[in-house]
Amino acid sequence: MVLRESGSQVEFNCSMSVLPDGRVVFDLDAGDRTTEFKTLEFPPALETNFEDGALTFCDRSCGVLIPQNDKEFPTKVLRSYGNTGLDMPWAGVLDIKKGDGMMVLIEPWADAAMILRPDSRERYWLQPRWIASMQRWAYPRRVAYRFSPAGGYVALAKMYRDYARETGLLKTMAEKAAERPKVAWLKGGACIWGSDGLKFAREARAAGIRRGIVYDRYEPPRPFPAADIKAMTDLGFLVSEYDDLYQCEEGVTGFGRDRMEEAGVRTADGKPIAGWDGQGFIRSPSLGLRAARTYMPSLLEKHPYTARFLDETSTVDLLEDYHPNHRLDRRQDMAYRIELFRYFQKELGLVVGGEHGKAWNVPVEDYTEGMMSGPFWWGEGNKPGHLIVPKDRTYMPANFAKYGDDYKVRIPLWELVFHDCLVTTWYWGDSSDWFYETQPDVSSRKDLSNILYGTMPLLWADNKGYGWNRNRARFLETVRNVCHFHERVGFDELLTHEYLSEDRAVQRTRFSGGGVAVVNFGDEARAYEDGERTLLLAPLGFYATAPGFRQSRTIEKGNVVTRIEAKGLLTVESKERRRIGPVEVQGSLTAFEAAPGRWHLLAETQGESTVDMRELAAPAVPKRCSLVKLAADGATTKELAPDLPGCKVVLPAASGLRLFGVQMTF
Repeated sequence: MVLRESGSQVEFNCSMSVLPDGRVVFDLDAGDRTTEFKTLEFPPALETNFEDGALTFCDRSCGVLIPQNDKEFPTKVLRSYGNTGLDMPWAGVLDIKKGDGMMVLIEPWADAAMILRPDSRERYWLQPRWIASMQRWAYPRRVAYRFSPAGGYVALAKMYRDYARETGLLKTMAEKAAERPKVAWLKGGACIWGSDGLKFAREARAAGIRRGIVYDRYEPPRPFPAADIKAMTDLGFLVSEYDDLYQCEEGVTGFGRDRMEEAGVRTADGKPIAGWDGQGFIRSPSLGLRAARTYMPSLLEKHPYTARFLDETSTVDLLEDYHPNHRLDRRQDMAYRIELFRYFQKELGLVVGGEHGKAWNVPVEDYTEGMMSGPFWWGEGNKPGHLIVPKDRTYMPANFAKYGDDYKVRIPLWELVFHDCLVTTWYWGDSSDWFYETQPDVSSRKDLSNILYGTMPLLWADNKGYGWNRNRARFLETVRNVCHFHERVGFDELLTHEYLSEDRAVQRTRFSGGGVAVVNFGDEARAYEDGERTLLLAPLGFYATAPGFRQSRTIEKGNVVTRIEAKGLLTVESKERRRIGPVEVQGSLTAFEAAPGRWHLLAETQGESTVDMRELAAPAVPKRCSLVKLAADGATTKELAPDLPGCKVVLPAASGLRLFGVQMTF
């Protein structure tokens, strides 16, 4: 068929095909690709008779599931190339009750958008909008409709996963780690900003934090000394530095600087584009690699970082550049950004992270900050980009509270596609601990979301979140409850996500390696049957298992009890005195094997607590155990018992965290 766009009068050729796999495909092309035009909305939104319709997509978020008649959702046009548009070039409409659904997939996706189009009953349907490339049609476009008879948003996500595999987007973390072994260090790690470097790393390791990304001093940027970076690497931490090759200030080409007249992006009318918040200017994506080569090799010689965080590059709008010396369209912009990421991965061998993420950069990134954050965290009230610490409950924008923080709306749509391909966490202005001082329940729910999705926490070690020196026990609680499970499932495919209660408070996920997570977002205890017994999940409680691993926060005899059990690890937390295996405790106690034959005990006890070290170390049988008091960095400060009777540790009640060491002789 031939179409004529009413505004530009451009003629388009369109063919519709029904493929053997059931896809309905519309292929569009202009009769003259060089004729100027702006937009084309075609085909019309396809409608059906869903009983309980819903829309699902990732709009700079991990995914949302909103009612089809939700008129209040702020964004009605989702750009496939935009910073705050579609992270994957598709959206779905589905029937919540029956599970059947339809995916609308844009191919290619650099110059398009998805419109949420209301019908006469004010239900929203999906319609593609085609956008000019350099003011022209430029190339063929396609939209594919894929249908699923059951499975809801999970089935739609798996359809796109199949497409991602077919088109080369599905590169797994295991494959990346095979090329660069330190990628494996992301498994079980935490993303940590604002620390003092080596001192923090030593204390964190002594307290049981085995993996993580430790960032340098970002404000102002001051690289860690080479000796400190090497020491932190020896402790098992990735050491990273903030970078931004997208925008820069005027100056000699290099770190954060370039010549605007030569390197700046130009609009169609020849004007430069200012950077974020009006600062500096946007460098042409075609020149980002040139800039990186001017400083990265020498920087790494002086400061041997093992990771690099590239702000903006992976998420901000794909651009058109009309500069006469480096004209490019959005597709070329994407290609240049991919080339830049590959330089950091392939030539420099670094573990590479970026702000948020899009499907096109999954193969060339290893971790991303922002995917776990829901949409609209950038709204009025909160100032995440400026890192202004929340002072009251108004700092959480209303739309973020409704669509981003609400467990009834947010879903792991991104993770159902790419969990085994990219490690994800929160935005630094929406970190695990960002709202802790004003809304501590938000931090608890974020921990639950990390457990449920099998993702990494992001924490502030300075004064912006928990603070390592202010709320160390809470900092360690997030790491303890999230990272041990992430170590077991972090590189696995996320197979399913489901609601186990009508109010969506109880949710469950399953992972390809056998991991299962169940969380209770509600403020009341909920029963859960695990196949062997009935557990009573505590308010904001959880139950997660993987081969050789189990953790839970449940109600036992009327008391909230947290436990984590694995080889070389045991955590027990209870306000009332409880005996679990080799530990009897009132308060919190974590025992972990810090080195062969050497255990650390991290305790905050309200009553006398005991640990049977022989039972804990089984099947090994130590002949003798000695107990010492440890400083925060793990150094011995006092010998307490050179030969523990029966290898049993007895700890008196005491306020505050205390660290002990037990050396076993076999």
